[in-house]
Amino acid sequence: MKSAFLIVPVLVALTVAAPARGGVRATGEPGPAPRAGPLAAPVSLSIRSVRTLKAHLAEVRQARKARVAIRLDDSRLRFLLATSSCNPVGVSAHAEARTLRLRLRPDHDFCEQVLRLVDVVVTLSRPVLRSNALTRVAVTYAPLHVACSAGATCRRPRPVRLRLIWPRI
Repeated sequence: MKSAFLIVPVLVALTVAAPARGGVRATGEPGPAPRAGPLAAPVSLSIRSVRTLKAHLAEVRQARKARVAIRLDDSRLRFLLATSSCNPVGVSAHAEARTLRLRLRPDHDFCEQVLRLVDVVVTLSRPVLRSNALTRVAVTYAPLHVACSAGATCRRPRPVRLRLIWPRI
């Protein structure tokens, strides 16, 4: 009988002390993201879908301050992109070291050269965003062919460099 009275306080003390040590976290509480080095080998991907929405004014103001891409889940990310009047379509994706490179093009050749910002959600073929290895996104938006005049030199479009962030819930 005395041993039962001794065991109960010890069990209560252990259950109270375990969460206080920090080893156990509540289910809704975000923990620190795992640290990872760059990707060991380049990864070729394909773009499954590109969805565009009209960008809100608050997001446009925020994009002026910090150019970021937001990781939505293991294979989806979201960012603002300056485009012509046509919607972007995915061409290719490639992950190497710490950078995910995305190549997008207009959905047809007869686009007006009206600059607009769109909210883009890209879905990749594999879950490469699962780890913290990728920290940057380079997005190139240009037609597949570049029409140049006979005397002019053609310049390749420069990619837009974005920082990849993990949202805290």
